[in-house]
Amino acid sequence: MRIHLLSQSRVVALCAHLGMGLALVIPPGAVASSATSADAVPAPQADSVSAQRLAQAKIDIVDTLVANGSFTTLVQLVKQVGIVEDLRGFGRFTVFAPDDNAFAAVPPDVLQILKSDSALLAKVLTYHVVSDTAPFLAAQLRDSKPLRTLERSELKFAARDGGLYVNNARVLQADIMATNGVIHKIDKVLVPEAVMAEIRKRQQMMMPVPSVPSPMSVPK
Repeated sequence: MRIHLLSQSRVVALCAHLGMGLALVIPPGAVASSATSADAVPAPQADSVSAQRLAQAKIDIVDTLVANGSFTTLVQLVKQVGIVEDLRGFGRFTVFAPDDNAFAAVPPDVLQILKSDSALLAKVLTYHVVSDTAPFLAAQLRDSKPLRTLERSELKFAARDGGLYVNNARVLQADIMATNGVIHKIDKVLVPEAVMAEIRKRQQMMMPVPSVPSPMSVPK
């Protein structure tokens, strides 16, 4: 099915050659160890509540993001890396969607690095998407174990200060339903730690080399 092509081959083809994974606020422990067992992520239960709410939805994930009006940058970037049709297709997606304010808080040089490298950008975007047998509603995430994303790293969840957090991004609006999944609006762009390390390397390469001052003449 289409969604399996995205999660297993297409994303790997886009990203594997970099061998790393994105938090523009880097959450501690955001990246799963390569030795992490897939069994650490349990399959969610397709409860009647989520099934009913999916049935009531009228449009897919992408159209829901567009209709919401606060995900303009996210939609543009999804189009740039060519995964629009995948997110419109069959699936049970859980999307942690940074709003426009979250992207506006990203340093301009970092955003430019991502926009100039489609493979690196694809890793960031797919780090925000979980695909499983059923989407995860906010109530399930409060007690959830780490979940593996399409990027292949894991996201962690915590309920604190009266809110729900994914890594260290706060969920601003939960359970925005679409025909093929659910969207949770978050206030930060998530970036796997290894990708952030790559970004730092590129930032250093972009820094101008300081000029060496000419030696001062010494009077004889």
